[in-house]
Amino acid sequence: MIKDKEPGKGQNSGKKGFGAEPPVVCSFCGRTSQEVNSMVAGPRAFICDRCILSSVEILRKEISAIRHTDK
Repeated sequence: MIKDKEPGKGQNSGKKGFGAEPPVVCSFCGRTSQEVNSMVAGPRAFICDRCILSSVEILRKEISAIRHTDK
């Protein structure tokens, strides 16, 4: 997990030119690691804490709807 405002792998240290790494960006919403509390890294993607929370809300609603239709 990548925490916000921590210098580290994948974050742009402010240097430009050769060797500068691009900032870590959420693959779902496009926010940078500087705009969120944390990022979860996958093999080729990142997801921020905000998108994870949104996903949990969506899944809860979907599960609730499925449970109500099964009765």
